Amino acid sequence: MTEAMTRAPESGAVPRRGIWGWMLFDWAAQPFFTVVTTFIFGPYFVARLTDDPVGAQAMWSNMATISSVVIAIFSPILGSIADQSGARKPWSPSLR
Repeated sequence: MTEAMTRAPESGAVPRRGIWGWMLFDWAAQPFFTVVTTFIFGPYFVARLTDDPVGAQAMWSNMATISSVVIAIFSPILGSIADQSGARKPWSPSLR
């Protein structure tokens, strides 16, 4: 990691312990959301949308495709807006 990546702007050095904590949290949390979205919501909605499983599966995949395209289009714009608003989580003194 470069020095620029480990240092928060104008707030001093970010402790490595805090960075590792956020990385491990994201690593542990991401599979849960993926499993729930893929193996729980998908079959549930497909079973409830229509009586035709093939049509319901096509509808589910179309909704997933449309939402992915919308996310891909708006992510850079919304990310830029969020970056301009400044830091939301100040580093806790217990992490230092």
